[in-house]
Formats: sequence, structure tokens, C-alpha cells
Amino acid sequence: MAVEMSTAEFQPQADELAQVLELLKQSQISDNAVQREVQKKLEELKKIPTFSYYLLYVLTRMTDEQQVTRSLGGLILKNNIHAAWSTYTDEAKRYVKAECVHALGESNQMVRTTVDVVIASILSQESIHAWPDLVVKLLDQLHSDQDQVVVGAFSVVQKICEDSAFYQVEDREYALRTLMPALVGLLLHQNVKVRLMCLQSVNFFLGIRSPFLDHFIDDRFLARLFNCMNDSEQSIHDCLCQALSLLCNLYFNKLTNYMPTVARYILHRTSDSVEHTALEACEFWLTLAEEPANCREVVRPYLAELIPVLVRRMRYSEQDLRNMKADLECDELIPDRAEDIQPRFRRSKPQQQQQDANSMSNVDDGINNIHSSNVDANDHNNDDDDDDDDSISGCDFSVDASSEWNVRKGSAATLDVLSNVFRDELLPHLLPILDGDLFQQDWLVKEAAILALGAVAEGCANGMAPHLPTLVPYLIGCLNDSKALVRSITCWTLSRYGHWILQFPNERHFEQLLKELLGRLLDVNKRVQEAACSAFATLEEEANFELVPYLNEVVQTLCAAFEKYQAKNLLILYDAVGTLAESIGTCLAKPELVDALMPPLMAKWNRTDDTERERYSLLECMASVVVALQDNFLPYSTSVFSRCVHLISCNVETTTADLMLGSGSGSGSDNIVSVPSTQGVEVGGQDFVIASLDLLSGMVETLGQQLISLVAHYNLVELVKRTSLDQSSEVRQSSFALVGDLARTCWPLVEPHVMYFLTVLGRNLEPHQVSVCNNAIWALGELAMKMGESLLPHARTLCRPLVAILNRPHTSKTLLENAAITVGRFGVHCSTEVAPQLSEILLPWCLSMRNLRDNEEKESAFCGLCRMVIVNPDAVVPHFAYLCDAFASWSSPKTELKALVCSILYAFRQQMGEAAWQDCVGKFPSPMLERLQYLYGF
Repeated sequence: MAVEMSTAEFQPQADELAQVLELLKQSQISDNAVQREVQKKLEELKKIPTFSYYLLYVLTRMTDEQQVTRSLGGLILKNNIHAAWSTYTDEAKRYVKAECVHALGESNQMVRTTVDVVIASILSQESIHAWPDLVVKLLDQLHSDQDQVVVGAFSVVQKICEDSAFYQVEDREYALRTLMPALVGLLLHQNVKVRLMCLQSVNFFLGIRSPFLDHFIDDRFLARLFNCMNDSEQSIHDCLCQALSLLCNLYFNKLTNYMPTVARYILHRTSDSVEHTALEACEFWLTLAEEPANCREVVRPYLAELIPVLVRRMRYSEQDLRNMKADLECDELIPDRAEDIQPRFRRSKPQQQQQDANSMSNVDDGINNIHSSNVDANDHNNDDDDDDDDSISGCDFSVDASSEWNVRKGSAATLDVLSNVFRDELLPHLLPILDGDLFQQDWLVKEAAILALGAVAEGCANGMAPHLPTLVPYLIGCLNDSKALVRSITCWTLSRYGHWILQFPNERHFEQLLKELLGRLLDVNKRVQEAACSAFATLEEEANFELVPYLNEVVQTLCAAFEKYQAKNLLILYDAVGTLAESIGTCLAKPELVDALMPPLMAKWNRTDDTERERYSLLECMASVVVALQDNFLPYSTSVFSRCVHLISCNVETTTADLMLGSGSGSGSDNIVSVPSTQGVEVGGQDFVIASLDLLSGMVETLGQQLISLVAHYNLVELVKRTSLDQSSEVRQSSFALVGDLARTCWPLVEPHVMYFLTVLGRNLEPHQVSVCNNAIWALGELAMKMGESLLPHARTLCRPLVAILNRPHTSKTLLENAAITVGRFGVHCSTEVAPQLSEILLPWCLSMRNLRDNEEKESAFCGLCRMVIVNPDAVVPHFAYLCDAFASWSSPKTELKALVCSILYAFRQQMGEAAWQDCVGKFPSPMLERLQYLYGF
């Protein structure tokens, strides 16, 4: 029902007003029965158009009524506006807005705050441009000589400034034009609260790239802003550092002439005794470092002063030590609190053709998890999202109990980014400090120096190398320091130099480090255990097969840690075990190692509750272990398989939906199949489903047909049919990987459902969802190889979106490669259906395939393409050189493929004639001709 208003001012009826007031007073009674009646009455009154006017009248006009009652009326009005503002007539909207503007002069703080909330609710429904009276009133109040009025106006102004980033461009520019000049005029207001709220409002605007601000930020504005540098109020300096960071980020050119002043001020604030101010100053340096050229120009004159400040600010404060209970050196028997355990980041399992299978290392992440991996070792499909984290180089500088970003971490992050900007130029300013600090009796000084060494490990790698033969043995010795915090930070710093340590095996640094690090894995201090386990996981990735001679000691230590660790460190231990399996592969499959490692893992597997976060980490760990152990995992497969199926089944609900093949991305067919469509796994359960699917996929891929009885017994194909329609793209991504693995190894169980999977996979060929699309393409290729000629009726339809992906600009490299391989595989048995599209396929196909290493997928794809070329040779002529280049990319083609290539080259030579042939190939690059001659005799 539309809310109507027939007069300029609402006149309440006395009896109706009394009812509303009584209802508002009853709503303050805590009795449940009364509250139920109040709620019932409210629902009835919402249907009456004038109810909102009574609430507004109580809020804005009944100044003699209790403030709580008035505020309650306003809060109910706010809810009504949020739910039904679009049903208000224009006249009603004007009246409500006019009353709110009138109430901006309210003296009662609680009521005024409620009015602000109502105004904010209206502004969330419509443009600020449509409410000029509000802006006029606010500007008038901002210029009031009564501080209380100005402060009151700012409560609304700040909301407008904060939300302006989400406004349409026209509204955003309007808010800037009308409010920013007034704000600048108040930066020097005599009331500190006004100055602070003003600067906070300005900062909201400075976070916006705006044509108006490009013009407005001038010498006059900056002069007023810089006057705040002399303010006596500490909170002003916090906001000013934020303002300078924002300007540095979006309007650096405006600061260029003033950078000496800015840099000197920020340097002073980096030394500020108030931690949050120093932290804001660090944020400026971090922002500046995002543009290395600007950073070098600005910071170089101040390096000699800044570096000592940063190293000093990296020391633990007394408050830090109290918060961490640092005096408690032996705490291994104290159970972890639930809030101490950091969330784990899921590692997705995108399916990739096997040529690139283990080339991407983990990315360090997290506050307390120095090696908390959130990128899967097989993740190559996010080419569009692989920007480096250049703010803190992907590193964690914490090893303390707090998850809050503090000045210690901010200073260490600043030193890290500066080392990446200045490289070895930074060391003359740092090393003299560390030469003294590393050998200080004060352990806090020593600990910060060790942290500084780790912070510059990446950026100053070359310059640090001559010092490492001395420093590394010293640091290894520090692993036995009497202070737990020194031991823990030393673990992290040594892990940062793992690459250098492994370059010199004859120096035995690696052996010494490994021995001491394994000892620290079993430390009596939980923080040291965490740091050592994380450092070991990092070292595993660097060392890989260098670990093999020490596997007995490594596995024994890891098994001992399973009995020793509390809940938080167990998560990191699972990661270390999984990383070990990924790093050394089947070297872990020796019977004595399997017999040592699997009993504690299975004990955890059988004891861990399905709702615990530990279960998720254990799933990820087991997914890596199964691939490493190969057939040696078979005795444990039933228990693991059944639990995974149970976890998935408990977290997926299904309904029924009809889908048309290709109704999604670009395939079209009249084949309709009925498929289950999940509503989506419950929040929290989704991670379990994904990890379980990934583990099952690893088991199926690794153990192959040995699992066919389990796949059949637990009806896994039906289960993955359900998950493959989940609303979550990540669930579908993992489901499609499992579909492909099942097709390869358990085809008799998949074949009856092949039309279902063609339908689902064809519907997920949307390249904007790279990971899902990538896995769908890969699974289609696996189905194509198994279906043979039975794919013929669907080949042309399914191939069409793949061809579109091949020709799509700015597409992920891996997506192009997988699309090319699957298109080629379609050609193995369906060349007559796919060959008509060869003119669109050939060029992007050759450009993608030429870079792949020899393997089965590449071979099958080339065989398919050759069959397409035989069917449609005319399509090849414009791109014949590219085809020859792709042929030349092989190292050692197998007999069948070699015969196909030779027959194609011979046919083209015959068709061209010798003179034309020699003229054509004479234009090929010499290396390419040499490869063709070597491989195929041409």
C-alpha cells in the first residue's frame, strides 16, 4: 500500500497517537509474551499508511516525551523506510525528509543520533542530489558558531562522505562540490572534536578518484592540511598520516613539490611513542613503495634516518609481551583456545593437463601462519589473478600471539618493501645496525635484528650473500636460544634464506639447519613449534629431493609432533606433512616410512569430528599423501573413501531441475536431460565438500581401477552428479575434476550417465569463471576419449564454445591450452564433425600447443588435429607455417603421431609441387626447419 500524505503538515489524532505511544512503551518491556504481542501489533500497523507519520511525529515533535520512546519510534520508522520507501508517494517522501531536516537541530543526543540513522536510511534509498534541503541545512550547521551544532552536523556529513564512494558519479561529484570546501574551512576549527571529524570526513573523500578533487587539491588545500602537522591532539596526527597516504595513492602528483615536508613529517611520526600513530606512518611508506620510482626519489635522502627507526620499532613492546604472555616459556601442555586458531585458507584443485603439474609453490599468507598455504601446488588456472602481493611480499612478520596489525609488523613490512625497492642500496644503512644489535645482551634488540635479517632476505638477496657464510651458522645457533621468541623468529628468518643454504651442500649448512629445525618442531613452547613447523614446510619446498637422505628422521619427528601438538599447531603440522608428500613424491612410499607415518595420521582421521576445522586440514593433507604413497595407500582407502562420501552427503541438498544442453554458454541442442540441481552446500560445510571431492579425485587418479568397487559400493557417480550442479563455483570446479578422473579410471560406472555429464559440463563453459571452465573443459576431453564415436551427435555443439574460447582475447593461458587439447581430442573420433571449424581452430590451437611438453594429452590432441587436417586440408593453407611450427615443438613423437604428421607434410608437398614447397619452407626459421628435418625427415 502506498504511503500517502494529503496535507503539508501531519496532524495526529489523539487516540491513535496514544496507541502508538503505548506500543512504544510496551516494546521496552523485556517479557517475551509482551514482545510477541508488540511484534504482532507492529506488523498490523505497518499496513496502515499513516503509521510512519505517527512514528515520525513522536521522533521529531514530541520533545516532552522520554528520549528512549522517541528513539524507538525513529528506529521502527527507519526499518519501515528501508523496507518500503519505494511505496511512499512523492508528497510523503518530501514530508518525511522535511521533518528529518527540521530535526537536525535536536538537542537531545540520543534522539539526534536516531534522526541521523533515519536520514542514512533515506540516503540508502535515493540520491543525495534529490535532497538539496539536507545539504543546505548541513552546510548551515557546519558554519554555526555553536560547537555542539557543528558536531551534530558532522554525524550526518561523515555518513555521506563515507558512502560517497558507492554513489553514482554525478551524486559523488555533487557531494564533493558541496561539502569539500566547507570541510577544508573547518580543518583549523578551535574545537578538537570538530577538527577530528572534519579530517575524518576529508579522508573519506580522498579515497575517491575524482575530477573535482583533481582540480580542488591545490596549494591552498595542502597548506591547510599541512597546518594539522602542528596540532597538539594525537588523534589528528593519526588522521593526517591517513590523509597523506591517501593522497600518495591517488594524487601523488599534487604532493610532488611538498614531498620533503611530507617525508620529514612521516619520518617523525614513524618514531612516535604512540603506537597507532607510528603504524599509520608505516602505512604511508607501504603506500609509497607501490610505485618504486616515486619511492626511490622520495625516500632515498631519508634512508639513513628511516632504517634505524624501522629496526627499533620492530622490537616487541612491553604491552606486546604482556599480551603474548611471553614470560611463559613452557606452554606445550596448555590447550589452545578456539579463538587462538586462525582460519585456514582453502586450496582449490583446478584440473590441469599434466604438463605443468607441480610448478607453482605455495604462497605464504596469514598473521600467525607463516607458511599457511592458500594456493594449490597445481593451481595454474588463475592467470588473470596472479598479481604479486607487493605490499608485504607475501610474508608474515608476526610470530606473536596477536592477529592484529601492529607497529612491529608494519615496520617489518616497510623494511621488506623498501628492500625490494632499493635492493642492495639499502644494506649500508642496515648492516652496521645489525652488526651491533645481533650480539646485544638485550634479547629484545637481538630478536628484532633477526627479524630485520629475514625482512630483507628477498629484496637484498645478492648483497646479503657474502655475509651468509657467517650469519647462517650464527642463526642456526640461535635456534637454541634461551628465549622462545628468539628461537621462533630465527626459524622464520632461516626459512627465508633456505634457497641460499641449499646452493652450498658441501658446507653442510642444510644438514645442520635440518637437524636443529627438527629439534625445534618438538620444542616445549607452542610458538616455537608453530614457527619451526612453518619454516620446515617452506624448507621442504626449497629442498625437495634433498630431503630424501633424512626421511627417517623427518618422519619420526613429524610422528612425534602428532602426539605433542595442541589444536592450532596440528593444522600447521598437517600442512607440513602434505607439503612433504608434494615435495618428495613417491620417495615417501617406502614401506618403513608408510608404516611410521600412516598410523598417527589414521588415528587423527578416525578420531576427528566431522564438524571440526581440523578435519578440513586433515583432508587437504591426506590428498597430498595419497598421491605420494600410490598403491601403498590402498590399505587405508576404504576408511578415507567412506568418510569423504559421508562428508559430501551430509552437506549437499538436492532438488530437481531441467537443463538443456548448451543452455548456458554457447552450445545449442535439443537434447534435454533431467538433472539434480543443488541448492548449495551450507556455509561451513562447503569447505568440507570441496576438500572431500579433491581427496576423492586424488584417490581415483592415483589408485585407478583398484577403487572401482568402492566407487560402485558408495554410488560415487550419483553423488558427484549432485555436486556438479551446486551453486558454488568452487564445488563445481572440484566436482568436474573428479568427473574427469572417474571417466579415466572407472568408465563402466560413468558411461551410463555420460549424457548427464555432457549436459552439465557443456553448461559450464563460461570463460569468465576460469577455474570452473578449465575443469569442465578438461573433463569433456576425458569423456571424449572414452566415448569414441558415440560423441559424434554432440561433438559439433560442444566444440563451438571451445572454439570461441580459443579465439577469445585476453584469455588465461591454461584455459587456452586445455581448450586446445580438448578440441584436438574431439578430433580423434569425431574429425568429420569438428573439421569444418578448422579455419577458426588452427591458428590459436597451434599457438597454444607449441609450448607444451610431450605427454599423453598433447599426443592425443595432435592425433585428433591431424585427422581434422586430413578431412579439411584447405583450412590449413593460410596457417601452414604455424602448423609446421607446432609439429616442430615435439621432442620425441610416438610412432602413430609421427606417421600422421609425415603423411600430412608429404601430402602438402605433393599438392604444392616441389618449387612452391621449397619456396614455402625456405621462409621457415632455420631452427624450425632443423627440427622438422630431425623429427620427420623433411
